[in-house]
Amino acid sequence: LLSALPRLEEEVKEQQRKNLRASHGNEDASWAITRFASRLIVPPDSRFLWNWDIVKRLIVIYYMLEVPIRFSFLNLAEMEEQTQIAFNTLNWSADAFMALNVVLTFFRGFNNESRGTVTSFPEIRQRYVFGFFAWDIAACCPIDGWMPEKHGTTSILARPRAALRLLRLLHLRHLFGPGDGADVA
Repeated sequence: LLSALPRLEEEVKEQQRKNLRASHGNEDASWAITRFASRLIVPPDSRFLWNWDIVKRLIVIYYMLEVPIRFSFLNLAEMEEQTQIAFNTLNWSADAFMALNVVLTFFRGFNNESRGTVTSFPEIRQRYVFGFFAWDIAACCPIDGWMPEKHGTTSILARPRAALRLLRLLHLRHLFGPGDGADVA
């Protein structure tokens, strides 16, 4: 990716020069970004995506077990420090992987029944943004990391961090679909 950045800058500057001559200063570099992003598209049948989906499903199964148990029984504030560190490291690693999955989904080709394999960046982007993008962002948002583990009340919000981790269960949709984020919400 970093090795391609100078080429991208070169293409942007060249197009800006052309645009400047053609439109007297109305510059638009979005075509170069779209063209560059189109080179990064991963075909839906690639081995990389197959392996990625296996890891993603394992993380979703982890969430399926961890979130309800933590919400119902476990209180990190009452655990030993080493256990807290291990638990938080595992959770932050899983959360980081799922955040990377959001980025990858923008570059993940998909199969269309009528047109076959679609690898056009604008089509992939539009399909994901109008599909499950909002759900994925809500599930990945690490707001639980800034909440206290325990609160002084006895209500359901007595443990706000555990309650906010329930948003991770939105990832359950990844267990059954192709993982391309394309299903319309």
